[in-house]
Amino acid sequence: CNGMLRTLLLLGLLYGICHGSRILVFYPGASTSLLPSFSQLFQELARRGHQLTVVTAYKLRGLEEQNITQLLMGHPLSHDDVKNLLDLSLLPNINYLWQMAFTHCESLFQSAKFKEFLRANETYDLFIGSPFYYYECSIAVAHHLKLPVLNIYSNRLQIHATHLMGHDFPSSYVAEFNLHFSHKMNFWERSLNSIFCLGYSVGLSMYYIPQMNGIIKEHFPHLPPLQEMLPQISVTLLNTNLAVHPSQPRFPGIIPVAGLTIPQKLKLPKELEQWMDKSESGVILFSLGSNIKMTSMAPEVLEVILGVFDSLPQRILMKWEGDELDGKPANVRLIKWIPQTAVLAHPKCRMMIMHGGLHSWMEAVHYSVPLLGILPSFLDQFHNLAEMQERGHGLYFKGPWTQNNFHSAINEVLHNYKYRERIQAASKIFWDQPLNPLQTAVFWTEYVIRHNGSSHLLSPAFTLPWYQVALLDIIGVLLLSVLALVLLFRAALRAFRRWLLDYEYIIFNKFLRICHKLKGN
Repeated sequence: CNGMLRTLLLLGLLYGICHGSRILVFYPGASTSLLPSFSQLFQELARRGHQLTVVTAYKLRGLEEQNITQLLMGHPLSHDDVKNLLDLSLLPNINYLWQMAFTHCESLFQSAKFKEFLRANETYDLFIGSPFYYYECSIAVAHHLKLPVLNIYSNRLQIHATHLMGHDFPSSYVAEFNLHFSHKMNFWERSLNSIFCLGYSVGLSMYYIPQMNGIIKEHFPHLPPLQEMLPQISVTLLNTNLAVHPSQPRFPGIIPVAGLTIPQKLKLPKELEQWMDKSESGVILFSLGSNIKMTSMAPEVLEVILGVFDSLPQRILMKWEGDELDGKPANVRLIKWIPQTAVLAHPKCRMMIMHGGLHSWMEAVHYSVPLLGILPSFLDQFHNLAEMQERGHGLYFKGPWTQNNFHSAINEVLHNYKYRERIQAASKIFWDQPLNPLQTAVFWTEYVIRHNGSSHLLSPAFTLPWYQVALLDIIGVLLLSVLALVLLFRAALRAFRRWLLDYEYIIFNKFLRICHKLKGN
């Protein structure tokens, strides 16, 4: 079976080399993680002879291939955006994301760079974007250029995407990652999860989609509504894997390719490698990702962290954006940018302290490094840490922030071997696939090109309104039917009671007349 798969892959490779296509990668949106999640795919497509034009709000590293051209336009995530997303509670946070999507789409369509891009009237064979990731207006570009669409998504499916896809989201056993639950929910969590998903779907249909349609119609009046354009998307590459995410229903065109962020060639700077080699008790990696500045951490929390680090025999490799850090222990090494996967791959890496970022979690699973989760900040990070702890890959430390508590949490992860065993088992699951993620992603990208969109993979749910997909119309008719039967039964019962009373009255009168006659006799 594996031999046949590899033969098919080789044929696909030869096809790609001989038939290079022109591919438009279009995501000038605010997310800093979406395009980097798939940069390995873009590089491989370029090496296979395809010509890529990447429209992005950020200059992407690693895309220096000869066949890749980057065009900068759109809106990077600003410091104010990050601050607001951190400070707002759930519903205001969602509203902020929606308003940001409207603003960015409107601003993009009005920009001189975008208009110049359209006027160039370049021809392409494929559109790669993320129209289900708060950037639905981008589907208008694909439709305007008459291109088949490959959707890329940097997480597992959430209610925002499944609703727009016409896909089922089983809220009874899959937690929406805007909430802070793992997939093992109790009754109240399942209730809240279901209510949230229903409310979110109603909000999308009644407010979000009409607003987005209005923006598209203003700048592309010749295009149909969003609901008619989304069915162009037949294949979605999904950054998910059963080693970290719960099983949930998927259409055949939704393809998991988690692992693309893990580079094949790993190399540590020589000095850093020697520093790790010399650590007798091992190294702890401490990083809170790219969006959150470690220098902005609460002073009392930082004081606790440094105090505990000072008492540990391990060396600490700590991401720190500043030039210096007051009170830095001797066993702590500060570094502004960490080659994270190379550090995790080093045999002396004992554990990682992280914030709940999906990529960090997946990379730790790949290299079987147990985790301590702290200080999640926004979006899916709370859910990721809850799920990570539920799966036994590490511990989610929520406080209180005392040196004793934090020290105990670190020791628990370091010295309780169950965490390493569970994450080693997860690593085997992660990579037990017939093809690696890059091969899978390349195959399906070229599959969409070969079949001009692969509409045969689409679900009929794409053409149905959300309430029909959710069976609300049928449920409504059934409830009305039951109500009608109940009312009919009540009416019949009342009629029968009236008839019975009338009948009793007649019988009673006859009885009285008989009694009177008997008395007369």
